[in-house]
Amino acid sequence: MSDQRREKTMIIEMRTYLLKPGTVPAFMERFAEGLPARLQFSKLGGIWHTEVGTLNQVVHVWPYESLEDRERIGQAARKTGKWPPNTHEFIILQENK
Repeated sequence: MSDQRREKTMIIEMRTYLLKPGTVPAFMERFAEGLPARLQFSKLGGIWHTEVGTLNQVVHVWPYESLEDRERIGQAARKTGKWPPNTHEFIILQENK
């Protein structure tokens, strides 16, 4: 039996933020405010924040068809002026994978 389906590669970007203590609710609120502008271009894979273990962390993931797709979508979202949300004041450390 031959499988003629083409395998698609998916790129997943995972961003982890370590936030200043007590700022997770404000970060999540600003993220939610900017999200409609971002969703015009691609779906959100998921967003979570910690309640146990290392506290004050937020993780969100975005699926892309390719690195080029990621770059194109990022540029388009930034042109809206509403993405990324203004959360810099809360962030201690950001890690992208």
